[in-house]
Amino acid sequence: MPVALRVSRTALVVAALAIVSDPSPQTVSAVASQASAKPELLPQNPRSWLPLHETLQFKVEVSLGPVRGLDVGSVTLTAEQTPLDDGPKGNPALADDGGPRVIASIEGVAKGGYLGRDVHHTICVYWHAGNQPRIESVERLRGSRVSNRESRVGDFQGQWKLEYRKDRHCKDCDDPAHFTGGFLPWSDPSHCGGCDRADHRVWRDYKYLDVPPDALDILSALYFARGFLRGDDPSTSLALVNQDELWRVHLERGEAKTIETPAGKFACVSVRIGPELAAGDGPGKEASTRFEALFGLHGDISVWVDRERGIPVLIQGTAPIGPFDVHVKASLTSHQGG
Repeated sequence: MPVALRVSRTALVVAALAIVSDPSPQTVSAVASQASAKPELLPQNPRSWLPLHETLQFKVEVSLGPVRGLDVGSVTLTAEQTPLDDGPKGNPALADDGGPRVIASIEGVAKGGYLGRDVHHTICVYWHAGNQPRIESVERLRGSRVSNRESRVGDFQGQWKLEYRKDRHCKDCDDPAHFTGGFLPWSDPSHCGGCDRADHRVWRDYKYLDVPPDALDILSALYFARGFLRGDDPSTSLALVNQDELWRVHLERGEAKTIETPAGKFACVSVRIGPELAAGDGPGKEASTRFEALFGLHGDISVWVDRERGIPVLIQGTAPIGPFDVHVKASLTSHQGG
């Protein structure tokens, strides 16, 4: 059976499906040196491992006590490459407007609702032709909860870094639009407290973290892993940025099995994931429990991947909903392109 792990944050399903931790402790320098020793493991150009155009759709079901297989929503993953272009004035790193030129993009969208909660979670990743930045990620959460995150990986003034920021509800600002009337007609207006309106949120300061040049975001890691599955190696390693932290993760093959989903039957292999913190608030076993896989699935996760094309076919785990833990199953319903 696939090996399971603990990850953090509520939502529907994980997409960094093919990653497993190395059990030995590692530091940031060890991650960087390994990346330098085996640069072929992480091609700098995503055109070599990202589909030209592909869309995967999943049906998400939850079970809680006697309620089994409740349909709660869907997850869609889309990846595509942009047409080849030399850029304006022959500069391949620039777009027509003078900004960094996008050469590939990945989008993950989770939609659904369950137990009174509504979720619309979007993560968009953009790969640029140059290194300033190379990878840009934009995350938006709407519904019962509202939040925004942005990160960039690239060359910042000659050093390879992660640039990260997130927002929070404004606190005691002076914007009149953020004030509400008092409880009684003669009460003074007061600042709203922790509402979920997107326009009442403000960005925190940027955080910076040194990372190796081959560091990936969690969504890109899914697609890069497919190339590993088509090879013969039993395992390999990656450096992964997750919010404002750097993780060392290890890809490893597992058991082979035929899996049936609404999209058909697939000859699958299990792939295991278990992250180890390399840089951030501090390494240790407890740190891995807060690792936030895509869309934040929390609990014991089992993943089955189609052996021929590397398509994730079935994902199972648990997600905390208030005081409850519900069992989550995401099954492939359709796939297009490749």
